[in-house]
Parts: sequence; structure tokens; C-alpha cells
Amino acid sequence: MKRYHDEVFKPSEGSSPSSVGGALHAATGLNSDLVGGALRAATGLNSDLVGGALRAATLPHSADLRRHRISLPLHTYHITKRLDASIVCEIDLARCGEILVDALVHQRNQHGCRLFAFVIMPDHVHWLFAVPEKAILSERVKVAFNWVALQINKVYGRRGRLWQDGYYDHLVRENGTVSGLIRYIEANPVRKELCVTAEAWEWSSACLRWKQCLDREWLSFHRFE
Repeated sequence: MKRYHDEVFKPSEGSSPSSVGGALHAATGLNSDLVGGALRAATGLNSDLVGGALRAATLPHSADLRRHRISLPLHTYHITKRLDASIVCEIDLARCGEILVDALVHQRNQHGCRLFAFVIMPDHVHWLFAVPEKAILSERVKVAFNWVALQINKVYGRRGRLWQDGYYDHLVRENGTVSGLIRYIEANPVRKELCVTAEAWEWSSACLRWKQCLDREWLSFHRFE
């Protein structure tokens, strides 16, 4: 199994469970309905979003990642993109985190993607944005993450796959869902005990550094369909 340069990637701890329900039951001793209810209460997300977020968070190398969803212009999507299954290390964000943030901000500044929230984690990325008019969701994701892989390969003098081919995506259809989803995305590092507050995570839309790159005012007049 190919291993990435030790200076770029840090060892990953543990492996992902194959069953979300089994993992929740094993970790908490509660049935999945009780755990799901607690998560909905804590995050403000509906059941579909909680289930989707859990699947995205606990199945990093799932073969069931969605591909080629019909793209709806000016609609909002939550994208989760993960490292390729062959990678047994995590990204060293101190060296590569800004490359990833730059890719998402570039999609906003140069290609018209409305950026609402993001977080760069050691093994995956969450990206909440609206697809521009006349743009295709899968192409925006492909361009952004191919560029990241190219830049990281250049910096560290290597070749090879970085990301899984597919990605998890969720079409956001309710205004009330967005605020809870933003909180969920930005709280990822806190839940993983990588920082104490969401604002302290440098590679997240919660960080003050990136606030000028967000388009959340667009949500106030955008009508979800």
C-alpha cells in the first residue's frame, strides 16, 4: 500500500466502522433512534441531514459516494470530499491547509460559487456553496480538488492520487436547514478535539481570517425550492 511523504501526512488513528448504526450503538449503548434524536437536538439539522452527515463522517472510504448528481444552478449543496482509500495518513494542515482553502475561495472569486461555509480536516473537506448559473456541480468539485492535488504534488515532488473519485453531496432545500448545517460544518474540529472553539480552527469559515470571503447575505433573499 502506497504511503505518502511523512512530512506531508501524519499517521491516522483507527479505522472507520462499516456500519453507522453499529458504531453508534457500540459507542453509546443507545439505539440509533435515540442517538439520532440527540444529534438532531444538538445540531438543529433534520433527520436526513443527520444521517447523511454521519455517513459522510464514518465511512471515509465508502464505495457508495454519489457521483454525477443532476446539478441545479443557484442551488446550495453540501459537499464532503475525502482522501483516497489507499492513503493511510492524514494531511499535515500546517503545510497544506491554506492550499485547500485557496481552492475554495478561488471557486468563489473566479467562478461565481457562493461560499457559505467550509472546514478543512486532516482527512476530509466540507464545502457548503451555491452552484453558479450555467455551472455543473461535478465540474466545480473536480476542478477545485484536482487543483489541490496538483499543488500538493508540486510542493512535495510527488505523483499520485490524493482524493477519492466520488464525493458525498446533499442538496439543501430549506432555509431553516442552512444555519444548523453551518454550525455542524464549523464544529467538526471541536468534535474531533482538535481545538477548543470553532473560531480557533484556522482552516474553517469560522475563523475571522476568512469572513470576508463568505456570501451568507445571499441566503437572506435566496428562495429554496
